[in-house]
Amino acid sequence: MRTNCMSDCDQQILDGKYKVVQELGEGGFGRVLLAEDIAILDRFVAIKVLKDQDSERQKILLDEMTFLANLQNPSILTFHHHFQNNDRLHLVMEYCAGGSLRNRIRRGNGLEPNLVFRWGIHLANVFDFVQDAHSGRKAL
Repeated sequence: MRTNCMSDCDQQILDGKYKVVQELGEGGFGRVLLAEDIAILDRFVAIKVLKDQDSERQKILLDEMTFLANLQNPSILTFHHHFQNNDRLHLVMEYCAGGSLRNRIRRGNGLEPNLVFRWGIHLANVFDFVQDAHSGRKAL
């Protein structure tokens, strides 16, 4: 659900270059903000603000994000960088407009079985790609 941040993030500038536009949602890992990159014209990013403040788990997550960022696959969102703000880790990622799959399902319009099948095949191929890359990384 998209909500305006009003009190805590309206007009807020994060990391000196991201103007927060609105909150996109919140989940188990944290909340996601839509922000405009004020350094690059017409570029919007998603910023995930993590709830977990454990530095060891954050390091593991950053290692995985860096690994995924280096894969250069059009089916994997681009991880731009990270920063700390108010003792919270912020992950800056490519913004993918259109909302989440969860919200699309919740709208009650249903999903066409052929579309779900094609997505399933596509996701299996992406998982295979990532697994192959991970296996190669561990072999080094």
